Amino acid sequence: GYKRWEFAAIPSGELKNVALFFGLSYWTEGGQIIHSMSTALVGPNQKLVKWYFGNDWTPAQLVKDVETLAAQGPAAGV
Repeated sequence: GYKRWEFAAIPSGELKNVALFFGLSYWTEGGQIIHSMSTALVGPNQKLVKWYFGNDWTPAQLVKDVETLAAQGPAAGV
């Protein structure tokens, strides 16, 4: 298993820049933020390891990618 997972929460003042970096579009609707889909896998060294566009991936695929990177060790940024 994994010792811990972390999920990023973007400060509202930086949201526009982060969304642009990841090619996301977003808007507010009914007081909520609606956005396109993009998922990024970031290593412990804070470097982008893999980028999944849209929702054309599965949780099992993400887990497999994490396991592959973990097996590669520090050279892979994990």
